[in-house]
Amino acid sequence: MKNFNFDDDRMEYLEKFGKMSSSLVFKLVDIFNWVVNFFLRNKKMVYTIIVSFILIRVITYFMLMEPKGVYEITTSSGIVYNTNEIQVKDGCVHFKKMNTKEETIICGGVTIVKSK
Repeated sequence: MKNFNFDDDRMEYLEKFGKMSSSLVFKLVDIFNWVVNFFLRNKKMVYTIIVSFILIRVITYFMLMEPKGVYEITTSSGIVYNTNEIQVKDGCVHFKKMNTKEETIICGGVTIVKSK
């Protein structure tokens, strides 16, 4: 076997190419390729994570949703409460929240709408 020797011009070219391949663009391309390969190899896991995330969001939406009552009370800041019974005393609205059953008093600009 013969020994393989580079001349100076070829060696400079190879050093420049080596530095070029470590530039930011090539690193970003490598990261993108790694991400694509990861998703292609682990499709079931990725789909499972996405579906799980969507299900968790839907379940928490319905769990945090306040049940509907006879009256809908809207404050001046846009907060909406639902209750079955209200009392208006001295310009304040007294009621119990549907979801927590805690006594709440709101004074000031409120809108009360009776549901059907």
